[in-house]
Amino acid sequence: MAKLGNPYPFPIMKVYTQEEFGEQDKALDNIPSDRIFDYPVADGKALYYVESFSPLVIRHIDDSDGWSLPDTHIRGLKKEDVIKRIEGRKLLNKFF
Repeated sequence: MAKLGNPYPFPIMKVYTQEEFGEQDKALDNIPSDRIFDYPVADGKALYYVESFSPLVIRHIDDSDGWSLPDTHIRGLKKEDVIKRIEGRKLLNKFF
């Protein structure tokens, strides 16, 4: 069962210009990719920083659109679920 930690310290900004997207990308690049857990929500994705795998503790990263998962969904996550999503993202990134 996952626990939700305090929000990850991320520069909260509304992104409207290409330059602002670049600034946000640089901030995300500073977070180790093996610690970023994302999950599709509506027209975007919810981003989380994995603070600990055992016990599983994740922290919300409030990027430009700020999507998040309901607490009930987070409590139901297992370590294996999060690792599978992270590994899947790594494989996808090899193509882009």
